[in-house]
Formats: sequence, structure tokens, C-alpha cells
Amino acid sequence: MVIGVTLREWPVDWDSVEYVRAATDGYEAPVRELLQWDERLTAEVGGRFEVEAEGLVLDPDECFFVQSVSRRVSRVHLTLGVEHLDPDDTPIRVSLHLSW
Repeated sequence: MVIGVTLREWPVDWDSVEYVRAATDGYEAPVRELLQWDERLTAEVGGRFEVEAEGLVLDPDECFFVQSVSRRVSRVHLTLGVEHLDPDDTPIRVSLHLSW
């Protein structure tokens, strides 16, 4: 089972400086936000449980990550990712996926 939650979204808007910058600079701002979420979640969850880094456990044909970070907490897999399927018609998202 997989549950996904969008933590931040940059809607498609080629008139928006924020979207254009995010989509054309190698996703610098979304990746920075992804790493901040990873740091906060690892610190918070790691204070109570053992957190281990792991490879991506989600199907890459179903999750279109520009970059991702995966952690295992007991039998639960936490995957944070920057998703962007198509710059012309899909938003950029920083999302959290839980799977078990």
C-alpha cells in the first residue's frame, strides 16, 4: 500500500518567476526544500525510532522523481521526492510517500 501527500506545489505558470526558475535551474529550490524536509523528518522520527537510508522502493514507472530520498523506519518506507512529469502541463511537487 502507498499513500502520497503533496508537501509543496509550484503550479504551471510560465509567467511566474518562481515556477520558471524552479523548472529551468535544475530544480534548485524544490530540491533544497526536499532536503530540508528530509532533515526535519529524519531528526523528528529519528528521535523516536531507528531511521535507515535505503534505495528507492517505489516503482519508478509510477513515480516520476527528479530527485528523491528514501528512508526506512521499521517496516515503513518514507520517500520524499521532487516530481515533475511534464513542464508544459504538470506542476512541480515536493511529496512524501509512505509505503509498507
